[in-house]
Amino acid sequence: MLGLIFFGILIYIIVLIVKYNKLKANAFSKEEVRKAAQEQAKKIKYKEPVISCDYCGCAVDTRKNKVCPHCGAPYDKDDEWSARFNVSEQFIEKSTEKVISQRERKAEIESKKVLKKLKKTIFILVGTLTGILVLGLAISIADTHSRYRKNEELNDKPYYEFVPADYAACGDGIIYDDGKVKVTVNGFYYTEDGSEIVKVGLLVENTLDKAIKLSLSCNSINGIATSNDYIYMYDSFKKKSTTQIYEDMYYITDSLITEMVFNDIAVRSEDYNYRKIMSQPVTISTSADTKRLSNPTDEEINASTLVYSNEQADIYAYTKEDDKDGFYLYIKNKSESGLYLEKVDLNIDGEITSSYGLYKDYLPSNYLYVSRLIHSDDSTIEDLTGKKVFFTLSVSCKENPSYDFSTEYLDISDLFKQ
Repeated sequence: MLGLIFFGILIYIIVLIVKYNKLKANAFSKEEVRKAAQEQAKKIKYKEPVISCDYCGCAVDTRKNKVCPHCGAPYDKDDEWSARFNVSEQFIEKSTEKVISQRERKAEIESKKVLKKLKKTIFILVGTLTGILVLGLAISIADTHSRYRKNEELNDKPYYEFVPADYAACGDGIIYDDGKVKVTVNGFYYTEDGSEIVKVGLLVENTLDKAIKLSLSCNSINGIATSNDYIYMYDSFKKKSTTQIYEDMYYITDSLITEMVFNDIAVRSEDYNYRKIMSQPVTISTSADTKRLSNPTDEEINASTLVYSNEQADIYAYTKEDDKDGFYLYIKNKSESGLYLEKVDLNIDGEITSSYGLYKDYLPSNYLYVSRLIHSDDSTIEDLTGKKVFFTLSVSCKENPSYDFSTEYLDISDLFKQ
């Protein structure tokens, strides 16, 4: 749209320039004006065709008579006739100059009007272009500044008032340090009104002479792993900067963090010439009182159905009263290595389908995985009551590939009895 407007203005400017040049050219077209003066002279020549005879003084109508009708004398040498018939070159020149002067004056007035419009249009065009360039530069600068995370205040929002927790990260709190970029957990904060929210302070130090993109996720805390990340961020940080930021963690019982596992950290420069990925998940322990934790109890886990067990994991399945289109899993990682829960496939009444609810989730050693609702990606399957339902789970281990396994199709039809 903007391009069409500029194109229209340019066309208008070209039209004005052509019109201006045409006016100037017409003002000085002397041959054209001289021709007009000669035509005017012809009109003057024949304005009074009646003359007086030089010999007898009788009136001669030159339109009817070739000689004097009274005395027969010729009048082709008559001064009066010659004066009217042969208009002088001086008259034509004078008339030409007069007409030229008039046309010059008119052309000057008209060309000034056109020139004024032309200048005004060019001024508008230049002003608009300048305004757009300034606006674009301002937006670019604002975008450059806004796309980088800056030092943040702990209580920068009016909803909650956070105060320091009575526990801290054990050791140096470093979760990533490749010699160029370092990320440190440097504080925990909670609200005194009982809200299940914890703010985690993170210090990001970038010593590179270029801006970076930092991605970071944590899906496991206090012995529990979930499909939902407690922390997930993908942000930009300026070159040679130290930035204090805060990340919110929700649904934290007793506002308490005893341990958190960062399962994915990656850093790259914005020009992609520098890329680093954390090789192994990092665990941060805290000085919090573990007795205050209230995770799923053994009674709750044992009340579910144990559907699979091997040396690496125990898998439990259960349902909730309000959810008839799917099921939930508890998975205990009994191994000394972290496991990746790759995917769940379903077999419902003989039809194999993929699922939603679990995909490449990380399960640290000795942690319990609590899944979201796992259900078919076929939206027409809304009620599993009375159906034959089977599922299979694929598990991998980067630390020790010998721990990789995949279950057979496990029968959980009893969970959906009528």
